Amino acid sequence: MKLILASKSASRRAMLDAAGVTYDSIPADIDERAVEAGLAGAAPDEVAEALAVAKAAAVAALHPGALVLWSARAAASTSPQAARRLANICGSFRAV
Repeated sequence: MKLILASKSASRRAMLDAAGVTYDSIPADIDERAVEAGLAGAAPDEVAEALAVAKAAAVAALHPGALVLWSARAAASTSPQAARRLANICGSFRAV
C-alpha cells in the first residue's frame, strides 16, 4: 500500500526518513485561510486538527487507496481497508 506525506515540511520528511519509511511527499493544495475562517474562536489545537484533516483529505481524494499522512495527528484514506490499518497503527483515522 502506498504511503503519501501530504506536507512539504522538512521536519516531517526527516522523521519518516529516519524511521526508514518509504513514502511519496505530495503537499496539499488547500485554502488554509478559508478553513481557519470557518473556525473563528476555536482553540489553536482545534484549528491545527482541522487543517491537518483538510490537507490529508485533499490529497487522499486524489490518490484513492493510499494511506495519506499529514502530521502525527491526522491521516486519511478513501480505502476502508487502509483506514482500518491506519487505526491499528495510529489509534485514530479519518475516512474520507
